[in-house]
Amino acid sequence: MKKILMAVAVASLCAFTVQAQQAGGEIARIYLNTPKPGGAKAYEAGRKKHMEWHRKQNDAWSWLTWQIVTGERADAYYVGSFGHNWKEFDGRDAFEAADDADIAINVEPLTSSSVPTIYRYLTKASRPSGSAEPTQFSQLTFYYVKLEGAPEFSRAIERVKDVLDKANWPVHAEWYGLVSGGEGPLFIVSVERSSWADFAPTEKTLDMVVAEATSVAESNALFDAIRKNTTKVYTEVLRYRPDLSYVAKTK
Repeated sequence: MKKILMAVAVASLCAFTVQAQQAGGEIARIYLNTPKPGGAKAYEAGRKKHMEWHRKQNDAWSWLTWQIVTGERADAYYVGSFGHNWKEFDGRDAFEAADDADIAINVEPLTSSSVPTIYRYLTKASRPSGSAEPTQFSQLTFYYVKLEGAPEFSRAIERVKDVLDKANWPVHAEWYGLVSGGEGPLFIVSVERSSWADFAPTEKTLDMVVAEATSVAESNALFDAIRKNTTKVYTEVLRYRPDLSYVAKTK
């Protein structure tokens, strides 16, 4: 089990979050859109029309789209806006009403479900790559955590981040925690990959790097804290779809 978790962690150490640090806020609004059976092309055409609506409205929020490639949600889409503060959600009522009206025309008839969620970017656990825009692929790893173990899990991933910073490890992880919209506590770590070749494992595993930078005892303790508090691990590969995205003009 330990080797499996370490391999998952290395493979999934930054996808959603190019926008998060640029904008400065920690809150992300993400929708999971599932097209109707056989309706992917129609959904994409409708999504393009809706993103054009955002451009015409000069929306201050960017909306990025990824297509899910693997897992039980394969061929569904994530559409998200990142880097916000809570106060930014106030005062958008009129805009969101118009947004919903356009979605009702161009997107909603083409989807079998649309699940809204809110996540918080975990700054203390994340090591952003500083990429200017998302890469072609991303891998997400979902850690479902015991309710009573969430604080210990959080402290462990924050400590791992500090150790990797000091070791100057070149793999950059970014973490999110579910705020609302699903089963939790749920933590997600994400990594950007420029090609399929980038999914190959690194020469040293994550636990090896941490052990070399600290000690075998501390490394074991940190990853034991992660393992014992994790009830399920789930992974997905995503493909970024710039043609289905809207990037707001820089102020």
